[in-house]
Amino acid sequence: MFGITVSFVVLCLALSGHAQPINVKETLPHHAPFQTATTHLSSYLLLTGGYSGDLSVLSIDSTTGNLTNLTSTRQAGAGPSWASWNPSDVSKLYVVNDNAGANATNLHRFTWDGAKLRDVEPGRSELEGTVHTRYSRRKSAASCLLSAGYGAKAVSSQALDQQQSLRNAKTSAGVTYKYSFSGKGPNTARQDQSRPHEIIDSPDGKFVYVPDLGADRVHVFRYANSTTSDAVGQNGKQDGSQCALEALAPIKTAAGDGPRHMAFFTATDQTGSRNSNAKRGGRAPLSLHPMGTTAAAAAANKTYAYLVTELGGTIRSFTYNSTTGQLSLIGLAQTTRTGIQGNSTELANVAPSEPMISPDGRFVYVANRHLPHAAKQSSRAATGRGGQDDSIALFSRNLTTGLLTGPLAQYSSGGRNPRHASLHSDGKWIAVANQGDDDGTGASLAVLRVNVTSGALEEVQRWDNITSPAFAGWWGSS
Repeated sequence: MFGITVSFVVLCLALSGHAQPINVKETLPHHAPFQTATTHLSSYLLLTGGYSGDLSVLSIDSTTGNLTNLTSTRQAGAGPSWASWNPSDVSKLYVVNDNAGANATNLHRFTWDGAKLRDVEPGRSELEGTVHTRYSRRKSAASCLLSAGYGAKAVSSQALDQQQSLRNAKTSAGVTYKYSFSGKGPNTARQDQSRPHEIIDSPDGKFVYVPDLGADRVHVFRYANSTTSDAVGQNGKQDGSQCALEALAPIKTAAGDGPRHMAFFTATDQTGSRNSNAKRGGRAPLSLHPMGTTAAAAAANKTYAYLVTELGGTIRSFTYNSTTGQLSLIGLAQTTRTGIQGNSTELANVAPSEPMISPDGRFVYVANRHLPHAAKQSSRAATGRGGQDDSIALFSRNLTTGLLTGPLAQYSSGGRNPRHASLHSDGKWIAVANQGDDDGTGASLAVLRVNVTSGALEEVQRWDNITSPAFAGWWGSS
């Protein structure tokens, strides 16, 4: 039996002590220039976090792809595994610690001055195992921070004030709406209960989607309050109702699929596109639309969604209905190459983690984990460095229909177990957080150069002196 339970809480936030920052070893001489103004950052900054406790800001040389560590901190707890930011003021950063319990400090607001991260507001999401957070795109007077609790069987939508604070006694900040799920799947080891793994909103900010790895569905919400500002209660305080959600019919997948993460793509016109990878949406202008003006006009303003299923090893393609929020399935593909070497058990264990869409919409990439050894040999062949890596799969995307073809190729992820990967909005770089095996081998932060014409990938940088990275996002990429 599946269901959603709604509850309403006001967060009580507590300060905590801070460990001394530990810097990642700096081995590279090059770094890209970046601005120090708090509201405008260079697009070539990379934010990483993981289960070592380190939260780091790195710069990338836009010509060579070389990385330089700018600063690191351990003020986000033992497992800063995901981050989100306000795209109009990326100096304000929200980081979750999924190693903390529901009643512990598991959500932090940082500020960035161009040189240092400062933990200005430790708080709580009220969700056990918070694995994902998202700064809402909703265009309203209120700002909302969305969070997914993998262990909590729930998601939340939290009101922020005009200073983007998590708490404020005179405004709606700190008001949180919580939505609990029921249901489970046939995989007893991974689907013993609902397992929300991500929370992401549509490019137009109208709807919210929650891939539920445990219940084999994507929960769909819309914002319950259609007005332009919060209501004011008898106490004179805003009630945070701009951030309240209303559940709609979920999108069901096949039993045992285990939906994990998704991304949207919208073709806006003949010269540009808008896409939303799991980290943050981006816009990248194009000098010439690759499919021509007639086809471009036909495809303009159509939105598609792409969902990877961790347990099913697939990527699903959907059309998006901007009126109802419903997603209609149009395509399904395995994320490993047809005929790849490996027995059925090995291939069944392949676990895609992250979809990425090129800014022009011509290519889709999927990070694959737990490939069979023979497949890893193939994915590493281009670099000639052995057979121990997992892969990034390349698909071509039809610009008119949104359908995928492939995988056309498998490229090295630059390590093992790529938990997260992100494509820069210029379309030229992919950053990969390879979490590594349980014994720590294969962990790395890798940078891959993208051939924007063919979609091919080339590894240009690999940091092996890193422990269990879980997130690698292009901070300020827009």
